[in-house]
Amino acid sequence: MILTPIGIDIKRYPAVFRHLKQFKPALEKRWDKGEHWWELRACDYYEEFTKPKIVFPGIAKEPRFVLDRQGTYTINTTYMLAVDDLLLLAVLNSDPMWAYCRERLTVIGDAGKGGRLRFFSQFVQAIPVPLASESDRAAISALAQKCLGARGEGCEEWEREIDERVAGLYGL
Repeated sequence: MILTPIGIDIKRYPAVFRHLKQFKPALEKRWDKGEHWWELRACDYYEEFTKPKIVFPGIAKEPRFVLDRQGTYTINTTYMLAVDDLLLLAVLNSDPMWAYCRERLTVIGDAGKGGRLRFFSQFVQAIPVPLASESDRAAISALAQKCLGARGEGCEEWEREIDERVAGLYGL
């Protein structure tokens, strides 16, 4: 990915400029460019990509919230919450939260039979997140960290415990 925000000194990157020149006619026609044909449009949240964040797809049939601490730039089929919060990550990926989402979010197809849910940012930001005591936060965060450390392999027991603890936070 080549990130060329407004004001970039393209002369400092001659190889990038040479590469982009082959696309100049198409880049000049864009309505969403910056001041010059090689610049991206103005964006208030470019910096958010460099921060830790929870990233999720716009459409999913199962929980797909991931924590990015590497500063990954994503494209328009994903959304992000600019937070580094293991409790929130665990809650968003939990079975109780998924059941809530199946009832409240826009569904493509039949949610009970493999349909996909639409995870627009405004819907995700409105999801009710339970308050957790410091001990609950620490316990759930530790379980989420174990799953991250294991790269999702062999996490079934930890995920069950997360689901039980999150259900308890919601009084279920």
